[in-house]
Amino acid sequence: MINESQLIITECSKCNKIIWPRCNFCDLCLGKTNKRKIKNIGKIIEFSKKNKIIFCVGEFEKIRVIGTLDSKSNRIFLNSKIKLHVTKKSNSQYSYSFTLIKT
Repeated sequence: MINESQLIITECSKCNKIIWPRCNFCDLCLGKTNKRKIKNIGKIIEFSKKNKIIFCVGEFEKIRVIGTLDSKSNRIFLNSKIKLHVTKKSNSQYSYSFTLIKT
């Protein structure tokens, strides 16, 4: 089941390419796409700090998302595992945040 707090992508039913942003047809083979939720566990591929706010680029199934990291730890590394949280702000606007997964 898909709900408002999950990132929804489209995947081609012919070639299995993941398409983001969502589209009804694949830009590679013109196949029809299906909506599905993305796995919410990914990794940090870039991060930056300003004051006490940590901004990150997270990668989830080859989709890159920019958000803030909710972390009390100063030990943040590239490729650290993170969990994606999606918050709906309005009909078409969302905000993204991440939490570190302790390993």
